[in-house]
Amino acid sequence: MDGIIFCSNTGFSRRYGQALSEKTGIPVFNLYDSQTLSQGADVVFVGWLFGGFIQGLKEAKKRYNVRAVCAVGMSTAGVLSMEELKKKNFLTDTPLFYLQGGFFMENLHGIHKFFLMILKHTLGKSLLKKENPTPADKESIKMFFEGADFFNEDNLSEVVAFLKS
Repeated sequence: MDGIIFCSNTGFSRRYGQALSEKTGIPVFNLYDSQTLSQGADVVFVGWLFGGFIQGLKEAKKRYNVRAVCAVGMSTAGVLSMEELKKKNFLTDTPLFYLQGGFFMENLHGIHKFFLMILKHTLGKSLLKKENPTPADKESIKMFFEGADFFNEDNLSEVVAFLKS
């Protein structure tokens, strides 16, 4: 593997990319500053999720041979269907890993912040009114109204095992 490429909006994908680099010895680069890797280099891509799409993946696929993808999202892994995520992001034969990152509204920018503010005021408030919120509901409430950091290097164990095999 020639490199780990990340695309990050609030820092969680960057942190996972850097931690993966430390665990494997593979150099890490920001997608938009990664001119040191040659076109077609074999990479692991780490990108953040928005609306089920892995941000930056399309650009990474144009430049590099993406051998594995890590999708960083704010929800617990069980909330997402990995098959649906693979389908939406055209990853039929590419290994996909999910890493829970976190959420801090103040770290968002532009249109993404606008959309998530709307989500906070609609979904967040409806979750607050639920009589019996699930653990996932409680997690979402915490993220929307307080922020949350679920970054954990242990989440990289499957990715590291894949890279070492």
